[in-house]
Amino acid sequence: MFDHLYEGQPKYWHESFNKGEHLYGLYENAPLIVEMGYVVVTEGPFDPAALYECGIPAVAVLGSVFTENHAMLLRYFTDYVFEWLDPDEAGRKAAEKTLKILREWGFKAKSIPNNNDDPSTTLVKEGRQRIIERIQF
Repeated sequence: MFDHLYEGQPKYWHESFNKGEHLYGLYENAPLIVEMGYVVVTEGPFDPAALYECGIPAVAVLGSVFTENHAMLLRYFTDYVFEWLDPDEAGRKAAEKTLKILREWGFKAKSIPNNNDDPSTTLVKEGRQRIIERIQF
């Protein structure tokens, strides 16, 4: 009935949001990133929330696309970045690209072994201490 009013507009709110310029949870986690000296980059919004509750600084790209803009944002807070993207094919490809960008920007960057689970699932299955053990250079 009113479809003509939205012609040419994004169907969903997030489609008009430039994912390449924002990191979910950065504002909330900035003090913890500075305090701990590192950050974990994840894919979805549940992962940084779960890790933050355990005292682990984390942010999320919204989707699996990490950009140079993301690297620039992180540069203000730390030199150490761990990436823990989803274990699916898209996540594995994004992980390679993410590491490349991070290293080009001079970060000390490393992928966290994920045992085929995302961070929030691993937290539930294995607990906080097991995740902390994985965050080592």
